[in-house]
Amino acid sequence: MPTDLMTSVPVWFWAALCASVALTAAATRGARRTTRDPRRAFNETERMAGFLRAGAQCEFARWVFFRCTRTASHGDHFIPWSKGGATSMRNFVAACATCNMTKGAVMPSRLSRTLMAARRRRYFPSDIPRDAGEWWVTG
Repeated sequence: MPTDLMTSVPVWFWAALCASVALTAAATRGARRTTRDPRRAFNETERMAGFLRAGAQCEFARWVFFRCTRTASHGDHFIPWSKGGATSMRNFVAACATCNMTKGAVMPSRLSRTLMAARRRRYFPSDIPRDAGEWWVTG
């Protein structure tokens, strides 16, 4: 003999379920409000300058300490644009298609940022900052 679901489940369960859904919705909505650089893509001049300073080679790591040996064909945001990264030369990383697609919109760790700066000391011009990543700031 089937019973009504509303009457067979305790009231406290329904209250907890509603509170859980409300808290999850509030937390998720706030997480999506990332301020983004209005300019999404690097222009051709920036891409060429970025590839030139990287020697047309991918800047991402292969086997942690070593640099990828593939030819760079993508201009990537080190701090992902979708997470608030700037479309600037300081945030530009020359990448091969494989490394760029593998990284996706993942935030780089402090270790990967440190290792990128260490690798860049070997090939970056001395007058250009070697640390990768820049947040977009409004105003």
